[in-house]
Amino acid sequence: MAKVVTRGVCEFCGQDYSRRGIKRHLDSCSRRRMETGGRKPYYTLSVEGAYERDYWLFVEIAGDATLEDLDRFLRDIWLECCGHLSQFRIGRDFFLCAGVDREWGELSMDIAIQNVAQPGLVFEHEYDFGSTTTLKLTFVSGRLGVFTKGEKIQLLARNIAPDLRCESCGGEATLFFSEDHTLLCDSCAEKHGDEEEWSLPVCNSPRTGVCGYGEDYSLRY
Repeated sequence: MAKVVTRGVCEFCGQDYSRRGIKRHLDSCSRRRMETGGRKPYYTLSVEGAYERDYWLFVEIAGDATLEDLDRFLRDIWLECCGHLSQFRIGRDFFLCAGVDREWGELSMDIAIQNVAQPGLVFEHEYDFGSTTTLKLTFVSGRLGVFTKGEKIQLLARNIAPDLRCESCGGEATLFFSEDHTLLCDSCAEKHGDEEEWSLPVCNSPRTGVCGYGEDYSLRY
């Protein structure tokens, strides 16, 4: 897939910024309300495809949320296709999802974010131990606020979908053919022959074209 420079959209005001600029914007966005004065920790995380860096998110997560909560969020927004297993790697520790046998000192994801958070800490998340999608996460900053009863994880900003082009006509690519790793638009895909059954929709996710990701067309956003 062609590499393009992406920008991102603030979830509060809808304005788009460069990746570097959006973090500064989030700290001062007039439409983002952050209850202060409390003692509950919140952390801002940047998330990106470890090998597909055009895909990125900024999220805020409550300190009492768990790695399991974060794993579920990442699956819902970017990864889930066939119920694969997953893990976080933080330093030398591995935190495994439910369903994985822990034999060599691996840990459970049922641990509070505030127990692993450190400013500037970089760690990894892996989904699917066969056709693996690896994400790089960074603790960007932290703050203290008032407890709210909303979601424990909030999306702050997300990249605008990369402008991927059809390799036949140059139009907007909508389908990825896994057999020959070809990007095509709907029109050119009709001429592609019997291999169309191996196509997957182009999605705004680092898992585009992998396994069965995006077969539910509602994921095409």
